[in-house]
Amino acid sequence: MKNNIRKLLKKKRDQEIRNAANEFLKNQKSDISEIANRIEFYNTIIAGLEKSHSSGLIVPLIIATLCVLIAIFLFTIQVPYTKVLLDVDCYGINFSLTKPLFWSAEPSIKVETLSIDGLNTIISSPILGLSIDNPAPDAWITIREGFIALTKLQLTPINTVSGLCGSLELQLIEDESLFFSFANGRSSGALLVSEKLILSAGRTIDSTLVQFSNNLMIPETVSFHTYGNRTVPLDIKVRLQENIVFRNININAIRFSRQISTSPGEIEFASTINKGTLSLHDILKDIQLRDKTHLTLTELEGRIVELRITDKIHILLEGKAKDILIGPAGFRHNLTPKYLDYLYHNRPLSLLWSAVLFIWSILWTIKKFLSKK
Repeated sequence: MKNNIRKLLKKKRDQEIRNAANEFLKNQKSDISEIANRIEFYNTIIAGLEKSHSSGLIVPLIIATLCVLIAIFLFTIQVPYTKVLLDVDCYGINFSLTKPLFWSAEPSIKVETLSIDGLNTIISSPILGLSIDNPAPDAWITIREGFIALTKLQLTPINTVSGLCGSLELQLIEDESLFFSFANGRSSGALLVSEKLILSAGRTIDSTLVQFSNNLMIPETVSFHTYGNRTVPLDIKVRLQENIVFRNININAIRFSRQISTSPGEIEFASTINKGTLSLHDILKDIQLRDKTHLTLTELEGRIVELRITDKIHILLEGKAKDILIGPAGFRHNLTPKYLDYLYHNRPLSLLWSAVLFIWSILWTIKKFLSKK
């Protein structure tokens, strides 16, 4: 209606302008002030209608802009955290503990050889003659042959600026041994030894050396400890005869990598993943992990349900992560779902009504815009 009135007024104004021009051309002394007043009157009314027309488009334009912004948000913005379930076989792993890890083997785990570095204290019976207590974490022990069993292990992360953080690394190495390293925490454990035994222990700082080589008919216990807020790692190397299983380990970081030397002075991080499945719980999606796949989970909060060490290291992990990255550095692909994927799988009814409202808003905006022309 307003559009038709505006066109009619413009038509009458243009007619008045033509009348004034014709009158002036016929007689330059004629009085055309009355016509000029009518022209000014028409201009005033038309300007008011055009202002009303422009202001009437503000609401439709705002709604259209909001709809576009919401669509961009849903298609491009990632959810803050994604629930993940990881079931993977690998040859090495490094993760950060958030709570103390207590492990006790019943029955004890047999090992072929064992060496431990970075100790403060080694305690044994007088028969073995081991009694080392040193503030510096430089004591070591090596045991081979005979009967060797790991019976207890306790790892306690220390307080850091970012909270509790004990870094535990497990690597299967070429001679079929397991390398175990724990840093940023305190640790203790116990061994049971017997039969024909070859044992060496000492301190690096003063070249202390204790050796024992004999046949033990009665099993003896050797315990070891580290203490203090230390960063020097506790290193254990064992050759296993049986499987080791850890359960319910709370962690806040995990890495599947090991350092390899590519050339003198250059080190790269190689993936240790053999195979597995990464499940994104929020969008019901499974990603198959192949050999040497690079996987990065940032700002992880999770729990290792089971960690089983055989000829491989099997991990079953559940938790949530901020970013889920696949691929080596420089070629990473982010698998973290967008809000649209999340709503589709978790809030389908809400997404349906949002889509209906979006389409209605766009159509209503177009209708309002066309009606103002």
